[in-house]
Amino acid sequence: MKCMQEKWRLRVTYIAIGIILTLFIGTQLNLPELEAVSPSSHISHKPTTSVYNITQESMIKNFINVYHRVNAMLLDSSNQYLLSKNSLCNFFSEKISNNTPFSLIIYGEQHYRANIINTWQNSLRSQQQIMSVQLAHPVNGNKNVTQLDTVLLTAPVVVMGFNPDSIFIINGTSCYYNGVVWALEMFANSFDSSMTALASVSGTMSPLSKTVNGMNFIGTIGWFTQYVSGPSSPNGGTGNALRMEEYTSYYSTSQNTSQGTYYLFLAYNKENACGYSYGGFNWGIPFGPYYANYNPDYYSTEINWETSSWAGQQLLSWGPLNSGSFSTISYSLSAGTNGVSIGIQYSVPGGLGISWTDESNPAAGIEKTNETISATTQTSYTVIPSGVSVLNPTLPGGHPPMEIVQHYYLGSFSQVSFERHPPSLGVSFTTQSILLYPNGVYYD
Repeated sequence: MKCMQEKWRLRVTYIAIGIILTLFIGTQLNLPELEAVSPSSHISHKPTTSVYNITQESMIKNFINVYHRVNAMLLDSSNQYLLSKNSLCNFFSEKISNNTPFSLIIYGEQHYRANIINTWQNSLRSQQQIMSVQLAHPVNGNKNVTQLDTVLLTAPVVVMGFNPDSIFIINGTSCYYNGVVWALEMFANSFDSSMTALASVSGTMSPLSKTVNGMNFIGTIGWFTQYVSGPSSPNGGTGNALRMEEYTSYYSTSQNTSQGTYYLFLAYNKENACGYSYGGFNWGIPFGPYYANYNPDYYSTEINWETSSWAGQQLLSWGPLNSGSFSTISYSLSAGTNGVSIGIQYSVPGGLGISWTDESNPAAGIEKTNETISATTQTSYTVIPSGVSVLNPTLPGGHPPMEIVQHYYLGSFSQVSFERHPPSLGVSFTTQSILLYPNGVYYD
C-alpha cells in the first residue's frame, strides 16, 4: 500500500514539475503558439471561415468566391458538366476565343485530370496554338512527339493558368489551401498591369515584367511544399517545419540568320523558403520539454539545358558565377552578340551574408549553384540563380521546343532538444522534363 502511495506521489510530482517547466521554457524560448494553416501574409483576399472546422476543399472554394484578381475554377469529379469531352471542348474554345486569363485548380482521380488536360491541349492545337511551358518530355528522341509528365496526374493539387501559360504543383501534407492561394497570386502577378520591372529584388517573390531587354515572357512553372505537421515521434511533437516556394519565369526571343533561326531562353528562377520553430512537453521518454528550430539554411539549384541529349541546346550565361560570400549578390546574363543583357541583384533580410559555390558544367548544359544563409525561423528568404540558353539551328536538336530539367533542394540544419527530431530536414523538387515553346506557336 505504501509502495502504491509512493508511486502516486512521484507521478503527481512529475506532473507538477512538467507543468512548471512547460510554462518556464515556453516563456524563455518565446515559442509561438501552433496555428492552423493560413494564407500567406501578403494575400489580401482571405476567407473568414476558420481552418479548424472546414475541409481543405471547402476552404479553396470559399477563397475562389472572394478572390477577384483572376477568374479561377475548381475542377474535380463534382463538376459533372465539364467531365465530358464535348463540354470541355466548348468550355475551352470559349476561353481561347475570349483571350482572357483564367486558371483551373485540378485534383482528384487521374482519369478526370487526363481528360481535362488532354482536351485543353487538343483545343489549342486545333487553332495551331500550344502551351508555351509544359511539364512534358519528347518521346523516342523526337521533339515533335511529346508525353505529359505523370506529376500532373499524381500531385495532390495542380493549378494551371492560361494566358499567360502557368503550371503550379502543390505538394506537402495538408497545405493544399496555402499552395492554391500562392499559385493564384503568382499567376495573377504574371499579367497584372501593376507588375514591376525585372531589376533589383530583395528577399521577395515580386512579379516580373512582360519583356526583359527584348525577351518576351512566355510562362511560369512553380512548386509549393509545406511540412505542416513537421517531423514527429510516437510521443507527439507536431507543428510547422519548412515551407518552400519555387517559381521560374521563362522568357524568349529569336534572331533570324542565314543559317536559320536562333531562339534564346531565359530561366529566371526564384526560390523562397521559410522555417519555423515549435515546442511542447513530452510525457514519454525522454521526459521533459522540447523544441525544434528548422532554419532554411541551404539552397541547391540545378537547371539542366540537356546539351548531352540535344547538341543544339547550349548554355550561354548563368549566375552567380565562381564562389564567394556577400550580403548582396549581383551578376549579369548575356547572350553573345545579339544584344541580350540582363542584370540581376538580390539580398536577404537582416543584411545576412549569402555564401555560394558554382558547380556548373556548361559543356553539358548544366548550371548548378549552392547557396548557404545563416537563416533564422519565421523569416522568408529568397535566392535567384538564373541562366540563358540558345537553340542553335546548325546543330542536332537546335529547334523548338527547348527541353530542360530542373532540380531544387532546400536543406535545414536544425537546432533541436532531446534529439527527438532529425538534425536536418530537406525539401526537394525534380522535374521529369520541361518543354518551352517560343510565343506559344505549334511547331511541326
